Amino acid sequence: MKTTGASYSQTAIHFGLSEIGTIANWKADFLKDGAEAFFKSKGRPQNPMTKLKASKQPKTLTREQQLEEELKLLRIENEYLKKCHAHGITPWNQTIKSKIIEELTYEFNWSNIFKVIKFPKSTYYYWVK
Repeated sequence: MKTTGASYSQTAIHFGLSEIGTIANWKADFLKDGAEAFFKSKGRPQNPMTKLKASKQPKTLTREQQLEEELKLLRIENEYLKKCHAHGITPWNQTIKSKIIEELTYEFNWSNIFKVIKFPKSTYYYWVK
């Protein structure tokens, strides 16, 4: 534009831009901050809490805590298999699985149930509908 003397509309056509205002904004930014204007980050600033969550180290459990966690998961699996047997179904039946999961939620944590049964939450919510 500066060297050729082209107008905003001619420059927009040359570079295949549909908005003339884009060229005007770019020129204003360049005149204000130079080439650095095009390397500034845009958008919403990152939440500092996100970094804290990502950098959180997984907690190391003692042997006793590991065994307690394993026992908790085994109890969930045992209850699940008991309920499957009581309903007279195989543990792989998807429709009944969601009903059994709902029964187990009164005794156990959701995340542990889904971990033990290897049943996706989205599938559970699909079958509950």
